[in-house]
Amino acid sequence: REGVAIENIKSIEVKVAGDGYKVAREHMDAAWVLDGKGGELDQNKANGATYALAKVEVADVAAKDADTGIDGTTEIAVATFDGLAYRMKFGKVEKDRTYAQLVVEGTPARAAKQAPVGEKPEDKAKREKAEAEETKRFTDRVAREKALSSFTVLAVKGKLDDVIKKRADMLKVEQKEQKKEQKKDDKMGAKK
Repeated sequence: REGVAIENIKSIEVKVAGDGYKVAREHMDAAWVLDGKGGELDQNKANGATYALAKVEVADVAAKDADTGIDGTTEIAVATFDGLAYRMKFGKVEKDRTYAQLVVEGTPARAAKQAPVGEKPEDKAKREKAEAEETKRFTDRVAREKALSSFTVLAVKGKLDDVIKKRADMLKVEQKEQKKEQKKDDKMGAKK
């Protein structure tokens, strides 16, 4: 019941009932870039999506005969700098939970951190031990997440709301309002 923790995200692609968005970045410290034309991405919303994916809570495993409603209309695809690809499909919402299916592909690989200049032998030993422990935790977590692929789960929906959005909801607010005004003007022009 620990859930899924997607870290070091390189790209997020969301499909919501025929709409959606894709954001990507070149490296961990780079700004997010919105794929396609039309609008300026709100960086805070892109960051909110990555934070939400850092802890996707799994409340329970769904019953095998459950009517999940998973039909491919709501999906998330995430690529990481660690060489992993996550795909999630979502279905019906019941209370604060949504049915979800998860597929994790790839072999986890984290780049080793560079040793600081002038590192003392005892500090090197501590750093290498800490890195080895972190690598083990990471590979164990990914193995557990891959094991979830054979189940349909009930994921806690709240945080996922920061990810599962339409493209217009990822834009800076003033541009979103301009688009609404433009659509209103277009409709008014069509009525004349």
